[in-house]
Amino acid sequence: MRTLSPAEIETLLQRIGERDQGAFRTLYEHFARRVYAFLVHRFQNESLAEEVVSDTLLHVWKEPAGFRFESAFSTWLLGVARFKMMERLRQRTPESAEHAEEIDAELLVDETGPDDIAAMRQRSEGVRECLDFLPAEQRECIHLAYYEGWTLDEIGTHMRLKRETVGTRIFYARKKIQACLAALLAREHGLQAVTR
Repeated sequence: MRTLSPAEIETLLQRIGERDQGAFRTLYEHFARRVYAFLVHRFQNESLAEEVVSDTLLHVWKEPAGFRFESAFSTWLLGVARFKMMERLRQRTPESAEHAEEIDAELLVDETGPDDIAAMRQRSEGVRECLDFLPAEQRECIHLAYYEGWTLDEIGTHMRLKRETVGTRIFYARKKIQACLAALLAREHGLQAVTR
């Protein structure tokens, strides 16, 4: 089966938003096996993987606009699948649910004020701005590593790259992000950034 182009995926998602079952079937046929293989490889549970494939693609049916074209569609879809699998695993074992509640309690902080929210929003926008400056291949590696929690080996397998290549891309991406954030912070504090 041939790979779908980003434009074809965008068209399918638009049609899915209009409840076009044929478009959904096409998307399902192109990605279900890949999602299943990823889940089985990552979690070693075939029966649960089958359920999560359905959950994942049902998520696309319900919220096709959830994909915002910030990475490759397959990267985003596998991130959704990983999240859905983690949800299922938490539901099945009471110990993990208790542990998740303990972590949530430890993360509670004092009430956040309007100034804090504005500062967080501004910094969040700055990080997104810095990510946008990265070349697409570096941005995808960063997204998978830091937003999806993938290992270098998993990213390499997904992108068909050597582990070392993934590590190098992440290294240089982090350097660029650090420089960009330093410039943004300097601008935020009214200072001029020193360029090298």
